[in-house]
Amino acid sequence: MKRFLFFLVFEFSLQSAFSADQFYVIMKDGSVETYSTDDLDSISFDAPKVENIMSVNDLAERIVSLEKEIEEFKANCGVGEADTGNIDGYDFVDLGLPSGLKWATKNIGADEVSDWGNYYSWGEIAPSNDYSEENCKTYEKKFSELRKNGDIDALGNLTAKKDVASKNWSENWRMPTFVEYEELINNCTWEWVSLEGVNGYKIGSKKEGNNNSIFMPAAGCVGYLSGMENSLGMYWTSTFHDYNSYSAYCLSFNRGGTNLENYLRYYGCTVRPVSDK
Repeated sequence: MKRFLFFLVFEFSLQSAFSADQFYVIMKDGSVETYSTDDLDSISFDAPKVENIMSVNDLAERIVSLEKEIEEFKANCGVGEADTGNIDGYDFVDLGLPSGLKWATKNIGADEVSDWGNYYSWGEIAPSNDYSEENCKTYEKKFSELRKNGDIDALGNLTAKKDVASKNWSENWRMPTFVEYEELINNCTWEWVSLEGVNGYKIGSKKEGNNNSIFMPAAGCVGYLSGMENSLGMYWTSTFHDYNSYSAYCLSFNRGGTNLENYLRYYGCTVRPVSDK
């Protein structure tokens, strides 16, 4: 009966108002609420059906589930209980590679697994404020000259004095070579993922029983394709490129795949250390 009376009162109010653009609802406590007729679509005394609304409990369970997934991901990337070791204060992961090489869990200069870290020109041991030809000491240096200076070894890989990992971490760490990046590509799974909002590759072991992985963020590059952070990764190898006196080998990747190619040595790229200790 109350619903019927309310409807009659409301209908009468609208009819009597003619062109009125408001209507009023008188509450039990005597207060009056005003509504615009422009906002009115229909009147119903039944509760409207609302779909896809998550309850507070469901939302809390989903948050806990997502946090668990992130922690499991971090653990597999060498953070937390799944750490496989530490060398001179830096965590490593054993991916079961044929060489037995250990890969660091973070880039040089990174605090977290998902951090981009610092950018270095090839053969430089400190970040630069100016990634240019003039500021890169190895640029335009031929193999024979770099060898004579003790900058590279007989295989064309940077020696410890020019290796940013050895100089910034410890002598037990170094930059990976071209061949070692080939091993990583050929003996691991590469899955494009996002970790805490950072895109990159989750690189997992193919060895049976080894569930370890590392995460390499798409940190972009300084001085070349700037602004490609989160979509492009460029990581220096320690290997000289013998085609000319300007380049060195670099791992580049995007969500479409990976490539080992030569880039100009003054570009600022990230570095992921390795250890064979």
